[in-house]
Amino acid sequence: MCIDCEKNHLIFDLSKHGWDGFVCGNYLSVPDDELKLWQCPKCANNNHKLGVLIRSNGKRDFIEESGIADGEVTFSEDEWTEAFGYIVIQLKCCSCEHSDDSWAYETM
Repeated sequence: MCIDCEKNHLIFDLSKHGWDGFVCGNYLSVPDDELKLWQCPKCANNNHKLGVLIRSNGKRDFIEESGIADGEVTFSEDEWTEAFGYIVIQLKCCSCEHSDDSWAYETM
């Protein structure tokens, strides 16, 4: 839960984000009622700080590899940021400061 706005935010969904999810549609979306909040394994708090690193091959690669250049797909060139190849999510508990940096995914 965001401490500032007091809302939950979806950070990463394999079915919607990254190359395989966004461009290829390789994964099924998980229903919202099956999503679970991250809970600190040490103190069970679910308020945390978050850091995200995203790597992409860039806009030109997206245009060439997604089929836009050949007119094969209907993606917009402006959507290139959705087709990243790698994401790392780092979590730090706001209560006990336990860190969890094991969330790394290659999305291609």
